[in-house]
Amino acid sequence: MGRRYPRYPVHQRYPSTYPTAIPCGGALAAGCHRVYFEPQGRPGSDADSEPWDGWLSSQMAQAAALCHEAGADLIWKWPRITRQEFLDKACRIPVQGISGGVMGENISALAAARRAFPDLPPLRGGSGLNIFNSQAARIFGRDCVSVTLSPPELSFDAIGTLVFRLTAGVETDPIPECIIHGPAELAVSEDCIIATAHGRCLQCGGDTPGDRPWFGIQDVKKHIFPVTVDAECRTHVWNSRETCIIDHLDLLVNAGIRHVAIDCRIRNGRYAESVVRAYQDAFALLIAGGESMKGGRKIQALKDRVHQRASGGGLPPVTS
Repeated sequence: MGRRYPRYPVHQRYPSTYPTAIPCGGALAAGCHRVYFEPQGRPGSDADSEPWDGWLSSQMAQAAALCHEAGADLIWKWPRITRQEFLDKACRIPVQGISGGVMGENISALAAARRAFPDLPPLRGGSGLNIFNSQAARIFGRDCVSVTLSPPELSFDAIGTLVFRLTAGVETDPIPECIIHGPAELAVSEDCIIATAHGRCLQCGGDTPGDRPWFGIQDVKKHIFPVTVDAECRTHVWNSRETCIIDHLDLLVNAGIRHVAIDCRIRNGRYAESVVRAYQDAFALLIAGGESMKGGRKIQALKDRVHQRASGGGLPPVTS
């Protein structure tokens, strides 16, 4: 018998890319009990379009309703870049139903959220904070109940050291959470490069999100880097390959991690559900023991399943 591990959750980080929060259902259908939701797109630019405040409030309300029905916590994930205009509007949005609080990617966003929502559950620190050691985690832990780590940036040994130092103290330190799957965000531009290539901005041009074409940048080696545009017309460039540690979960557990996240921000609900279920099956194999997580037949089949769905991370979102 292999070592038995306690059952622990797979968290899903999944913002909607449609007019409604329906894609969150992919994560919820797979059994996730915590959803990080970052609304994508924005209302059209014509005179009849819904005001930005109302659109954002509507997005959050729909996500909250889905999470409430599924018995899951909803965390409102704020963008990595938060200008004053965003903060002014976001801090006026009703937070009823946002049971899990707010996740911020930078210090100013966390401070603004704490001032605007003093009664909200503890804040959560995103991967944009670049936590690499326990001292940094403790500093942010004064305001955050959890901090997000990125295994590609940290070795498993480094993660183990960080977790040990956090759990060895007598103080209440933030819970470390690791992203175990998803593409890394390589660059953010204030310019809408899609408007240059496409002739118009897809956020302001009247297209509904479901009808917008998919864009990517192809390099000389034929690798395709997905390109998306956020609610403020910034361009985001993503890695052509997705992080996938489905066959290294034992190393992550041995390092002391008990909370994980899957990043599907540029994907759809069907993809989210498929990948989350694959990782749930992998955790079940880990808990049951009896098969090596590296090279085992069943775990390799799960890795192939995830790879098939990801298609290298650079192809258009899966729709079937």
